[in-house]
Amino acid sequence: MLLTEVENMCPLCTTELVYKKGVKYYQKFEAAHIYPLNPSQAEIEILKDVPRLSEDVNNLDNFIALCESCHHKFDNPRTREEYIYINKIKKSLLERSKLRSNYHYFQLEDELMKIIRNLINETNYDEDSKLDNKALKIDGKISVFSLISF
Repeated sequence: MLLTEVENMCPLCTTELVYKKGVKYYQKFEAAHIYPLNPSQAEIEILKDVPRLSEDVNNLDNFIALCESCHHKFDNPRTREEYIYINKIKKSLLERSKLRSNYHYFQLEDELMKIIRNLINETNYDEDSKLDNKALKIDGKISVFSLISF
C-alpha cells in the first residue's frame, strides 16, 4: 500500500523503489515513520506543536515509503522543517488516495448519456414550426429536471 501510494518512486528524490533482477523484483525502500516511533527528548521538543496525521505512531497514516538514503537523511538529524515537508507530502498522498477510492461514486459519463438521450428525445417542437432567433430564458427552453431522472 505504501509503495502504491508513492507510485513506486521516492517522493523526495524520485528514485524507483523496486528493481527487477532476472525474474524477481526487489524492494529498495523503507517504511519511514513520519512522527518518530521513539522520539528523543530533543525531537519531542522540536515537534511539540506540529500537526500529526495520526496520534498512533504505528498507524499507516504516519508511514511513508522512502528510499533508504532519503529515510536516513530524514531521520538523522530530524528537523522540524523536514517533518512539516514530509507531513504535507503524506497528507497530499492520502487526499489523492481518498479521491481515487471515491471514483466509483461519480458516474458522470452515465449521467451525461442520460441527459443527451433526453435531449434527443425532447419533443417540444413541431417539425413544421417556424424557427426563430428569439432569446429565451434557460427555463423557457427546456426543463432541467426533465433531463435527469431521480
